[in-house]
Amino acid sequence: SSSSKSSSTAVPKQFDYDAVFSSTTGQKAVYDQSVGDAVRRNVFRGYNTTIIAYGQTSSGKTYTMNGPAPAAGVVDEQTIA
Repeated sequence: SSSSKSSSTAVPKQFDYDAVFSSTTGQKAVYDQSVGDAVRRNVFRGYNTTIIAYGQTSSGKTYTMNGPAPAAGVVDEQTIA
């Protein structure tokens, strides 16, 4: 019995980013440079918007989106605006 394997060539994937921030960049700088007024303007023009928080486990994604207890995070800022 012979086994046939199909040969495949890995196709490199390309990813585009709007911004990349260092580990020392503060939360406000990330918000101002990536979300801020641009998303707010588009929401009020009737466009759907999506913010994706991607990163290592326990890196602060949920904290960035929701913020500390009494303060507003990205989600609250966009809801209130």
